[in-house]
Amino acid sequence: MAKVFIDCEWIEGDYLTILGAYSYGQDKFQLYDETLTRRRFSRFLNICTNRSGGSETFLFCHGPDIGRIESFFDMYLKKDYYCINTITAFRTFTTFRDTSLGHLEEYFEFPRRYALTTNEMKDLWNSGNEDNRRIVLKYNWDDCTNLWRLVRIVMKEYNVTIGDLKRIAMH
Repeated sequence: MAKVFIDCEWIEGDYLTILGAYSYGQDKFQLYDETLTRRRFSRFLNICTNRSGGSETFLFCHGPDIGRIESFFDMYLKKDYYCINTITAFRTFTTFRDTSLGHLEEYFEFPRRYALTTNEMKDLWNSGNEDNRRIVLKYNWDDCTNLWRLVRIVMKEYNVTIGDLKRIAMH
């Protein structure tokens, strides 16, 4: 079974700027600028699925990223993958009232190199300075890896099973 943890940055509103995806055992995967293509994203998902023996693949996000990726790339991920919004998972299987990524990261004491506001991200990314852009990419990568940590916690500490996750998958 493959698990892919996806986070996107939408720096100009509805315009997808960065797509990061973490899957255990895979190299760091981030698409932006000219690399942000449907073909590259599909190839990464296929590699993750094939690496796991071609069995079920779960895509995890925290918020609306799956639907927005589907719209941006004109693809239907929910047909081929179990797409799980971790907000729904935490609301369904835990007693957390605040399920924002920032709150959960703070509660579970997750590492984060940078805490950026939307405006800070926009200014850094649009500055044209490569060091500033790397900060935004590190922020995005922390989102991906912390999402992986959240799913591990909800499964281990709250006894959420693969069957439970399938039941809350997006349709």
